[in-house]
Amino acid sequence: MSADYRLLAGSDAVVRVADGAFIPDDPRNRDRAEYEVWLAAGGVPDPFVTSPAPAPSFIARDLFAVLTVDDFTAVKAAIAGNDALGLLWASLQAQARRRCGPTRTGFSAAGPD
Repeated sequence: MSADYRLLAGSDAVVRVADGAFIPDDPRNRDRAEYEVWLAAGGVPDPFVTSPAPAPSFIARDLFAVLTVDDFTAVKAAIAGNDALGLLWASLQAQARRRCGPTRTGFSAAGPD
């Protein structure tokens, strides 16, 4: 069962779990006074827990934005003899089209736009 309050990292302030209210370490604050009474009655706040870092995202348009004509030529040569790489390239182009529209990727199926 979770506690009524949660500690914050690097601070004496706490968060009230019920409504997410930030409670500063200020004895004049009414919420802080209630927290101190809760502590004196044996309450134990939940510890601070770091949020997991968001998963890195990859957007194909970012890749297409930095490719040069020479890069595209090299990719085209590499996919010529590799079906798996060709499928990956087609998938990236489709992703970029869905996000940007067909002419914003910088490259069409035939080559640079």
